[in-house]
Amino acid sequence: MAKTDAGNPLVRLFQIVSLMHLRGAYRLTQADLAAACGCSVRTVGRSLKALEQAGVPFVTYHVHGYRLQAGYTPFKAEFTLLETLALLTCREQVTGSGNMPLEHSATSAFEKIASLLPDKLRAHIEQPVIGHVGGARRNYAQAPWGTILTACTSQPS
Repeated sequence: MAKTDAGNPLVRLFQIVSLMHLRGAYRLTQADLAAACGCSVRTVGRSLKALEQAGVPFVTYHVHGYRLQAGYTPFKAEFTLLETLALLTCREQVTGSGNMPLEHSATSAFEKIASLLPDKLRAHIEQPVIGHVGGARRNYAQAPWGTILTACTSQPS
């Protein structure tokens, strides 16, 4: 972060929410937040009040600190069903064989993307999408993905 951003209230609010998000269940005190943001404890207190008024759900433990409510994330990603299928296909191509370079990093990246998805779409990515028969990969480039995805996700009537 540039030194000129240190006094910017919007940057500070973003820093506070990001820090609470990164720490998860770990509680941050106003002193912790002040040190990380390069401001006073009183400024952090005012910032926390502003976040509360803006509807950011966090839990206060008085002397023991602050953390975001469980399950809340300030970061969201909106994907269409076709975009989700594209991500799943990429995941299978990169991590499906078990011996790809950077497989661990790719798996970690896909897990981070999954954490940003709405619950309904996240449920779809818990299972492999594309199977490989006889160890050979198939070319799915010309597959009618829209039709396939609609058939897979629609409920029988």
